[in-house]
Amino acid sequence: MTFAIWAVVIILAAIWLGTWVLQIALIVLDLAITAVVWTAALAIGLIWLGSRAISERIKPA
Repeated sequence: MTFAIWAVVIILAAIWLGTWVLQIALIVLDLAITAVVWTAALAIGLIWLGSRAISERIKPA
């Protein structure tokens, strides 16, 4: 009987730890995707600002 109780406790602990590991992995993945999106947005914004500055400088005064 005690073996069955220990087996259930171990299985529940494994499920609980698994959900924690899965949540941490999802949070890390979400942060990575967010970082990529923000980096791309920043790069696009800087390129856009740079091209505007260059086109303003090329225009005859």
